[in-house]
Amino acid sequence: MTRAEVKVAVFLPTVLALVGLLFSPGLSGPWFFDDLAHLPKLAGTDGMVDTWPEVLTLTLPTHGGSGRSLAYLSLLLDDNGWPTDPARFKTTNLLLHLLNAVLVFAFVRLLLRTTGGPFAGQRADWAALIAMALWSVNPMQLGPVMMVIQRMTLLGALFSLLALLAYVQGRRVAPTRPRLGFGLLTFGFGTALLLGLISKEIALITVLYVLVIEATLFSDTNPPRPSYWPVWFVVFIALPVLATIGYVASVWHPTMTEAYTARDFTPSERVLTQARILVEYLQGVLAPRLSQYGPFHDDYIPSRGLWEPASTAVSLLVLAVLVGLALIRRRTWPLFSFAILWFVLGHALESSVLCLELYFEHRNYLPMLGIYVAIGGFLVTRQAQAQRIVGFATGALFVLLLVLSLLTAQVWGSHQRLATIWSAEHPRSPRANIMAFQYFSEQRNVTALIQQIESASDAAPEQLGYRLFRLIAERCMTQADPSDDRLLNALKDAIPAARFNSTAVELLIWLTNDEARSICDLAPEERIAIADLMLANPRYTGVAIHKANLLVAKARVLRAQGAFGALQDTLDQVFEVWPNYEIPLEQAWDHATAGLFEYVDEYLAKAESAPSLSRGQALLRGERIAQMREAIEQLQTLAKRPSSDGSPDRTDVP
Repeated sequence: MTRAEVKVAVFLPTVLALVGLLFSPGLSGPWFFDDLAHLPKLAGTDGMVDTWPEVLTLTLPTHGGSGRSLAYLSLLLDDNGWPTDPARFKTTNLLLHLLNAVLVFAFVRLLLRTTGGPFAGQRADWAALIAMALWSVNPMQLGPVMMVIQRMTLLGALFSLLALLAYVQGRRVAPTRPRLGFGLLTFGFGTALLLGLISKEIALITVLYVLVIEATLFSDTNPPRPSYWPVWFVVFIALPVLATIGYVASVWHPTMTEAYTARDFTPSERVLTQARILVEYLQGVLAPRLSQYGPFHDDYIPSRGLWEPASTAVSLLVLAVLVGLALIRRRTWPLFSFAILWFVLGHALESSVLCLELYFEHRNYLPMLGIYVAIGGFLVTRQAQAQRIVGFATGALFVLLLVLSLLTAQVWGSHQRLATIWSAEHPRSPRANIMAFQYFSEQRNVTALIQQIESASDAAPEQLGYRLFRLIAERCMTQADPSDDRLLNALKDAIPAARFNSTAVELLIWLTNDEARSICDLAPEERIAIADLMLANPRYTGVAIHKANLLVAKARVLRAQGAFGALQDTLDQVFEVWPNYEIPLEQAWDHATAGLFEYVDEYLAKAESAPSLSRGQALLRGERIAQMREAIEQLQTLAKRPSSDGSPDRTDVP
């Protein structure tokens, strides 16, 4: 081993240890918004996932797509119950990030060595080490590590990197070892890509990364393409791209209008806004600032036109120039072209017209790599004097990223800092403010809570969730006079014209659960009135799942009231909006426990004929219906059995 190889072998684990040390303060942080929406699936049916049907329920898709099954299955490595401790999940995420850093080094090293030319010898090793160091320590990487549900991003990237390693090595050895090359390109690349897709669908972008490599760093002869290349390219690159376009056109596009009713922007406005966001992402990669980092960007103001704001047109021009230069000079400036095309195509899905939220830092997890590969490659191929200048700038960037990562990780790790710092930096962010509300609620600091709510309401008076949280603060946390209905009436007045706010739906759902009913001085009729007003607002009913959630919340109150007829009518509406077979099963049990056995078969048949919303439902539906049928038969048997006084026994089966 040469001295240079020894240095690389020493620096690689040193960088990994440094990243682990810098990120570790964030491991003590709480759950985040999407964690709380998805991870309760770990509760199974009795607080734990401890049977095979429950494992299937956890891992198989519930709302289409791949279901990200492998990502959900990996959660069982940390715990199979809920509620649980987030620290162990975040530790696993950090270990996955460090593993991905090793794969980044291996991929970039192999890629540049295969390219050859100026990257012969140890230059490829040093360029890979520089790229890996900058990539792994960027504060934007804290998001997928500290938000547990982004395990799917980490695993998707892991398998994307493995697929790219198989592809590059396959291209490298195909001329001299054709069988090995074919196996790597076909089975290695294909298997890793499939595993990536069932971790997170964004792994499909891997095929675009292959296009970028072929268009910039590789060519027909360097390395030589195998004879089967045209067929391989069609099967593994062209067909997945066409299939994705077809899927979006046939599945996403028909529901686009419905999905956008809950957004504060149109498809064209989303595309315009993404130009500004991509430029901001680039700035976060090359010239970061502390206030830029964090999970809360739901306050981002959409572009309403080319000049509204003016930065939209400027951003579009910047991107057009960069992409144009990358395409024109892809053979003469291969590293520059590789960096720009890798970054832009890495965002091709999530920055398109798909009805996703506007801004998330974790979307940069792999796309930022291309920029750092170019920096590392440019540095090691410069002459001595230029190398010193570029090296100084790169070192300064690395130190800046280190400092920002440490400071940002300390915020991620403290619930108090999360609640106070990020809500102050993003006063119009509903999620940042809701986290602050939740923190002060848990601390029973009603004074600080109300101050935070009023401050947030002043910054964004259109947010319905703030009004609802203010009502909760008064009716569930203080001894307010229940006859003072000013807040309740103000809330009701605001609902008909309110913009969609997912927090308002979540708070209404909470208001109807058992805990809220026991501690909140709010009549059932008022809870139903709030639900009905939200159901009358088309912004809250344009997306089927939101309307279904509101109806389910209303049904909870009706069930607690014992309003059997109204409850069944509401559940019928839920099924009409969201035809989940569990709804008629619930109704079958309701009728059985009410002694109305003559209606049971109708609802069981309805459950059997309901369309499967996912592969998971299709596999589990038969077993669930059989279980319900057996329970109802036991109940019916008990109902027919005379009790000791001669009357029928009406005991319910648990």
